[in-house]
Amino acid sequence: MGKWFLLILTIFTLSTGYANDGLPMPLPDDPYPGEPYPVPPPAPPKDVPYSLGGGETGRFGTRTFDFFPRYDLNRIKRIRLVGLRNNLEIVEVRIQYADASGERREYRLEGELKSSGVRETVLDGRPIYRITVKASPSYFWKKPGGFRVDVIAVK
Repeated sequence: MGKWFLLILTIFTLSTGYANDGLPMPLPDDPYPGEPYPVPPPAPPKDVPYSLGGGETGRFGTRTFDFFPRYDLNRIKRIRLVGLRNNLEIVEVRIQYADASGERREYRLEGELKSSGVRETVLDGRPIYRITVKASPSYFWKKPGGFRVDVIAVK
């Protein structure tokens, strides 16, 4: 009887030891350092409207006005010229990009700007360093006119 007991005990010990080797290892408690859930994507960009300032034309000749956007809001999507006082002629609008890729002439903003009129164009949202506007009075009597430059930037 002792031999049989020893034989059964040996077989049982060997079979359970072999079976435990085949089981998968448990996972560690914290497999990934940091956040257990993925970080949510950033919020979509926000449109911020603001004014760059204005300009007044004299009675004679053409005047050039330079407007510089804020450094933190220089990715401009839309430019709007608003006529404030008397009619004036927008001779030329040039946009200089911040990456020094040259200047771009914006033909859609040029032409006669009436008092309380609006001329508007859409841009691609690249950073802008300077906007140059050349304006002159438009009528025969040459009354001085005024305008304002409004922009919508991406923050």
